[in-house]
Amino acid sequence: MIDLDPGERTPFALVVRAAKAFEAELDRRGLRAYPKLSGSSGIHLFLPLERAHPFDAVRVYMHTLAEAVAADAPDAITLDYVTADRHDLVLADYAQNARGKNTVAPYSVRPKPRAPVSAPITWDELDDPELRPDRWTLRDMPERLARAGDLFAPALTHPQRLPGVQVTG
Repeated sequence: MIDLDPGERTPFALVVRAAKAFEAELDRRGLRAYPKLSGSSGIHLFLPLERAHPFDAVRVYMHTLAEAVAADAPDAITLDYVTADRHDLVLADYAQNARGKNTVAPYSVRPKPRAPVSAPITWDELDDPELRPDRWTLRDMPERLARAGDLFAPALTHPQRLPGVQVTG
């Protein structure tokens, strides 16, 4: 998982740009991630993997992936965890791939005004000018599910292997 976490003054358009940069790099590597609005301020990218990957190898891979994307999009993405040094760029938080970390689950309602939902989206929806991280709420999520279906389901049924990573078993 990569958490694309904007600063307080970072425009959401920059988060979208960061997500597209990750999509392009993952596509180049033959991988598919599934984007999800956080329901708060950013976008989460889920990369379903076969259970044969060693934990430490996944952490290293996600770190090098984030480094590569940040190097290609330095005007949008940072790996700097010090908030004051981010310069309103989008933090590509690869360190979420650690023991003891948590991420809001898909379709979870966030404790914020209007009850926004952490909603899975398609890559094409990143081009929607109405897209916001809190776009869908507890009130309109049922209609979205009825219309679009469960956009997160493929993330649960299409595990992948990381190229170049030794797997066990």
